[in-house]
Amino acid sequence: MKVFIGQMNPIVGDIEGNFNKVISAAREGDAAGADCICTPELCLTGYPPLDLLERRDFLELSDSFISYLKGRLPKERMVIVGAPLREMIHGQERLFSAAYVFHKGAIVDVIKKTLLPTYDVFDESRYFTTNNEKPRVMKFGKERIGITICEDIWNDERFNRKRRYDSDPLEELMKKKPTVIINISASPWEMNKHLYRRELIQHASKRWKTTIVYVNQVGANDSLIFDGGSLVVRNGKILFAAPRFTEASSAFDLVAYVKKPPADLPKIADLMDALTIGIRDYFHKLGFSRAVVGLSGGIDSAVVAVLAVRALGAENVLGVLMPSEFSSGHSVSDARALVKALGIRELTLPIQGPFAAMKDVLRTGVGRSMFTEAEKERAMKDDVTEENLQSRIRGMLLMSLSNKYGYLMLATGNKSEMSTGYATLYGDLCGALAPIGDVLKSDVYALARHINTSMNNVIPENVLVKAPSAELKPDQTDQDTLPPYDVLDDILHLYLEDGKSIEEISKTHKRATVIWVVSTLHKNEYKRRQAPCILKVSRKALRPGRVFPIVQKYHTRF
Repeated sequence: MKVFIGQMNPIVGDIEGNFNKVISAAREGDAAGADCICTPELCLTGYPPLDLLERRDFLELSDSFISYLKGRLPKERMVIVGAPLREMIHGQERLFSAAYVFHKGAIVDVIKKTLLPTYDVFDESRYFTTNNEKPRVMKFGKERIGITICEDIWNDERFNRKRRYDSDPLEELMKKKPTVIINISASPWEMNKHLYRRELIQHASKRWKTTIVYVNQVGANDSLIFDGGSLVVRNGKILFAAPRFTEASSAFDLVAYVKKPPADLPKIADLMDALTIGIRDYFHKLGFSRAVVGLSGGIDSAVVAVLAVRALGAENVLGVLMPSEFSSGHSVSDARALVKALGIRELTLPIQGPFAAMKDVLRTGVGRSMFTEAEKERAMKDDVTEENLQSRIRGMLLMSLSNKYGYLMLATGNKSEMSTGYATLYGDLCGALAPIGDVLKSDVYALARHINTSMNNVIPENVLVKAPSAELKPDQTDQDTLPPYDVLDDILHLYLEDGKSIEEISKTHKRATVIWVVSTLHKNEYKRRQAPCILKVSRKALRPGRVFPIVQKYHTRF
């Protein structure tokens, strides 16, 4: 039996466009002589469609295109398409995530998803109903085919130390003795998850002595990045591995063996590819092509600028320098060296004038108001107010360029800063997308070093070795406010991703520092709710997948 894997990059809500992708994959599979053509989970609607699933007109359009497929797909091939299914049960309309099976111009079966994830970024039980039908297989030539959908193969008690569900649909399906399991999936990427996923599929294939064809979505939708990485695995051995972070289609004969799958990229290279496709799809799927980035001469803006060039092309990136009276000479020269190395356009907008004017307005207004003398005196002294004012002026200028010329602004804040509130609300947090908002500062440095290794040292060395600084007052460094980044990042990783308690983390870090980091993290939830869309790359991003109340007293108990 020859299977065709259509590793697609659908656009959420573009049912007609996704329909055309399915047709294209089916024709390619037909030309390759494939017996079975497979597409990802909910590929007709794109994943995740979220509250679009609550709109009747959206579901009716999906149903219409499912009907159109019957007459457009190659009749001699079995074609599996992921899409929503509406069904009346006991007088109530229920919605399922389903795999439609087409053959000879008809829908010959519809398989419903059983396990509906409601953790991390998933909320599928909000929209879908759990399948309660008994598993079944289909005979196709000499093969007995069982079809599963994404999560339905993720609950193996021998592989997972902690099962999320009482049932294991794959175990139940194997009682029907299928020879081939096809799993259509939309499994989001995070660092190292593809390794876990691959081990899971290898384990299941070996345990059940069967062949698993795993077909995953690729591309990015909002914050979620999908890496593809579709697989064919027999008895634990990988026979075929599709490329990652790119659309791909391949026909594979299940009786064949192939060469060793391509080697895994280093973790940091994987991260760079993921962030690149995250930016590219966010822009292109929204209908934008050009980005504006504020260049401070620091590490964060340098990395974001490089990622923007990789995603959109140098001709579509504008770097804006906005020096102030506190900007060092090397910050300007480092930013200009980066601009030259990347071949992007540069614009310089000094902010001394607007900064002086805004301070004058603020102080004049306070002086003429009902404030007390003590309050008026306080207004005359520079403090964090004036520091943040500079950041907000820069954000205003960048957003103005975005409005004027149709660029989307990329925010340059990293996860370390966003966690502690060090990123300025309405300043650093301005923008349409925060590409490194889920990347800790230490990983930003690792990204920069990898970029220089792979891209001929485009980031000036001085950017990597100088002390990080917001340069909002004389001789300022980040560590005037924050713990050293290696300490801060380790605490954040232990608390956010590993779920460690204050007491556990205090065994390896100073308790006072741990308390400061955790309490600051919780106090700044209101800022993050107003931040741009953040590309999710870790197990526990600040958004999405982490749902904490803004108003709460957890942080005050320490």
